[in-house]
Formats: sequence, structure tokens, C-alpha cells
Amino acid sequence: MGKGTASVSVLGKMAYGAGNLGFGAAFQVLGAYAMFFATDILGISGIMAGWAIGIGTIWDAVIDPVTGHISDITRSKRFGRRHAYLLFGGIGMSISIALFWCVPAGWEFAAKFSWFFIWMMLFRTFSAVFSTPYNALGAELCEDYNERTALQGYKTAFFVLGLLFPSIVVTTIFFRPTPAYVQGQFNPDAYPQIGIALGILALALTLVCFAGTLKHIKRLPKPAETREKGYFGKLYGSLLAAMKNKDFRHVAFGYLFINIASALVAGLGIYVFTYAFKMTNLEIAFVFGGLFIIAVCSQPLWWLISRKLDKKPALLTAMAACLFGMACFLVILFIREEAIGKPYLFLPFMLAAGAGVGGVLTLPHSMVADTIDKTELETGERKDGTFFGCLTFLYKFSQAVAMIAMGVLIDVIKQSSKDASLPLGLVLCIGCMLSFFIAAAVVAGYKLKKSDVEEIQKKIASRKEAVKNGVGQVAEGE
Repeated sequence: MGKGTASVSVLGKMAYGAGNLGFGAAFQVLGAYAMFFATDILGISGIMAGWAIGIGTIWDAVIDPVTGHISDITRSKRFGRRHAYLLFGGIGMSISIALFWCVPAGWEFAAKFSWFFIWMMLFRTFSAVFSTPYNALGAELCEDYNERTALQGYKTAFFVLGLLFPSIVVTTIFFRPTPAYVQGQFNPDAYPQIGIALGILALALTLVCFAGTLKHIKRLPKPAETREKGYFGKLYGSLLAAMKNKDFRHVAFGYLFINIASALVAGLGIYVFTYAFKMTNLEIAFVFGGLFIIAVCSQPLWWLISRKLDKKPALLTAMAACLFGMACFLVILFIREEAIGKPYLFLPFMLAAGAGVGGVLTLPHSMVADTIDKTELETGERKDGTFFGCLTFLYKFSQAVAMIAMGVLIDVIKQSSKDASLPLGLVLCIGCMLSFFIAAAVVAGYKLKKSDVEEIQKKIASRKEAVKNGVGQVAEGE
């Protein structure tokens, strides 16, 4: 077990993971309801909403590698390389997600759309400032091969708890049925309340994460002692070094397709459950809430499977579970009339997909941390921020394309079909299944095993010791 792992207590891991709860809740509510909010509450067309959300996601993707690289080269004795960005990004993220949903009543279309777009862009900017340094910090806190998966398990568990916010809290508290709105998701007064609650939650947990991991700054990796000239040249070189790492490419592109499936569920799920299955807020809470609770409870399982089989076989198993879950969903879709009012029919989907989601959200980040060790051995530099910036750039760019396409599909299907529920459901199911098939094929090329990573870490430690001893001998000679 590495030095870094030994000094991270359970409370420290929980404090780190807590930051992902506030971020996850804000991000998931945006992903789950932004399209529906735009089209069915604000009256914005699906095409315009899709482009607005897509542009925001592309912007987020583009600045992720930049914020990661900036944090990699940051020097601060008090805040280290990451913590200033956690604080600044978390505060900005909290304010912008709160105001995004508070569109003033009575405004004209252009003003409403401008508010929707501007505050989304600000949220995307601040979330990138927070999330990429946050992910890089997780790779640095633990050095041990298995403990990295354990830390990522805490992080995923809190992230999935954040996913429960739209699945349970929003649907049962904010979307309560009223005489005017039997399906509470159509109530426009609910959305500003959701935004304020999200802002408070994100701010509180950002502060917990910041304070709970601050003491580790002294032992975390430092940037190179000398600054190289040419910022953009250095950024390009760092990105190139990341993409030259073949194992990183397999994880990153596999994760890209996993997140296309995630974008489909987030963007189309509310439409399919509302229109195809005529679900009430409590029924939606039962299905999604149950799925995410299973994902949280599955974390020890994936830690054990990855220890027994190694990380790649564990990730492929998780994707197989997701595929089986979506196949169950497809069957229910074809008998949707019989499924109305019977959310318990979704239990096979919830069990399989929930367990699978627990694995596909945890294991890739742990595997990326291992690929960073490989590049550190080859180049002598550790660029966690750049690697995680590349990872998020790839999957967010793909999510942006998916959201733009979904906006067009929603408009086309609604206009061309009297019953849009089946076509939207088929896009959701088949799109997710195809995404997981491709992701599994890409991840299959990943080669790093536990023995490889441990050998790499020994060589890195030996080189650091040699450099340290060399410096000590020079000092004694002087």
C-alpha cells in the first residue's frame, strides 16, 4: 500500500466523495430536466433547446483540458495545485445552477431563451473549473492499485446519491401533484425552488470537500520546478502525451460511449416515463430512485470483483449488466399499455442496470489513474489534470452531439407521430444498447494489469529516490 493511501482515512475519503454529491445533483438535474424545462415549460423548440444545451456542453468539453492543465502547473503553498479551483468553481457553480431555473415569469420568448442560455454557459464554465481539478485530486490522493478503486467507489457512491436528487427529492417534494398539475413536472413554480435547493446543496458540499482534503496538500505531487515558455505549446504537448498513451485511449473512448448512453437516459428518460408509461412523480421516483440506490449498494461488489478479476474484466461485466438491463426495458416498452400503473415490472431493469451503472461510473476513473502512472514513468511528469481534462472533453463533446440530435428528434417525432412514446423509447433503448456494445469493444483493447501498474510504480519510486539521493550528495559535496 502506497504512502498516499495510508494517510487517507475513511472520513477523508468521505469528505472527498462529498464534493461529487453536490456536483452530481446539479449536473444530473440539469441533464434530466433542462430539455423538458425548455420545451414543455418555457415553450422553446426542441431544436433550439438542443442547440443551446449542446453548445454549453461543447464549451464545457473544450475548457476541461485547459482547466486541468492550468491546475497541473499551479503553484500555491496554501492551496496546492487543485484546492483553489475546487473553492472558486464550486461557489460559481452553486450560484449559476440556482439562477438557471429562476427564469422571471412573464418574459418574452427571446428574454427567456437568453436567460436559459447564459446561465447554462456560466454553470458549465464553473463546473469545469471545479470538476477537472477535483477528478485529478482523486487520482493523486491514493497510489495503491486497489485503494484507487476504493476511493473512486466513495466518489461514485456520493455521485449516485446526487443522482437520487432528481430521481427522488425532485419528484416527491418539488413535483408533488396539485389540482392544476396532476403530473407535477409540468408545474412551472417548482423549478425555481429546485434551483435554490441545488445551489445550497452544492455550496455546502463543496466546502466539506475543500476543508476535508486540505490537509493532504503537503504530500501531493508538485508541478515541475521550472516553468516552460509557451503556455499553449505546453498545453498541446501535455494533451499529446495523454493521447499517445494507448491504454488511456481505450479507457477514454470507451467512457465516451458509456456517457452517450447516459446522455440518452438523461435527455429522453423524462419524456418516455411521462408519455409512454404515464408515470406519476412517485412512480418515477420508485424506478430511478431504486436504480441509483442499487448503484450505490453495488460499490463493494465492484471493488471485490476488480480485486478478483482485475479492473478491465470487472468493467466489461458492468457493461454487460447495463446491456441486460436495457434489454429488459425494451421488452417493457413493447407492453407499455399493460405496464401503466405497474412500476414493479421495472425491477429486472432496475437490478441489472443499477448494478451495472455502479461499475461503469467507478472503474474507468480508477483505470485512468493507472494510465497516468505509465506516462509519468515515460516522461517524468505527472499530469493528472490534463488526463482527466482529456477524458471529460471526449465524453462531453459526444454528449453535446447527442443532445443536439435529441432536440431534433424530439421535434420531428412529435410532429410526425400521433404517439411519440414508442419512437422515443426505441431511440432510448437501442441507442443505449449500441453505445454499450461499442464501449465494450473499445475497452477490450486495454492492457494494463495490476502487476504492470505495481511494477511501474516501483520504477517511479526508485527514480525519485535516486534523484533525491543525488541532490543530497550534491548538497554534502558543497
